Amino acid sequence: MKKQNIWGNFNKLINSDISIKDFEEWIYTDKTIEKIIGKDNYVTLVSMNYTKSDSKEKVQKYLVELFESLEPELYDKYRVYNILKGMLDGQKDLVSGCRRLVQLRKRGLEFIPKIFVGFDSELDDVPLPEQYSQWNKNALGEKLKKIDYYREDIIKYSKKLIKELDIRK
Repeated sequence: MKKQNIWGNFNKLINSDISIKDFEEWIYTDKTIEKIIGKDNYVTLVSMNYTKSDSKEKVQKYLVELFESLEPELYDKYRVYNILKGMLDGQKDLVSGCRRLVQLRKRGLEFIPKIFVGFDSELDDVPLPEQYSQWNKNALGEKLKKIDYYREDIIKYSKKLIKELDIRK
């Protein structure tokens, strides 16, 4: 299995896109994982208890640490990819997604286009979904119209950035 596919599978568990059981079966059967992450890291991974109720969270935490230490640039790409994917498939609202992308850009991920800073700025006064209940229905409706105005462009630039990230799942 190719290096990027291994990290892609790690990302799937981090993102809860596969079950802990499927992940466990995969790490026991794919012998190339050890070559990619090193013997000590592999031993740690296969030695983890996958049957406890908090197993998934512990394995996810370990994978994030492993990803950050061994492949920080690729991890950054996957973080951005996960946000963009969530925005495109409706799992993450566009305002939260743009805000998160801008935060990452400010932390040094300059491959995120500045256009997202512009979207974030234009949508700065739009409430997040968890704040909707605090708003008057009519006032909220007016604020949310701004999202519709920028939706097409946000989606276009999100798709473009996903292609530029060149992540093979």
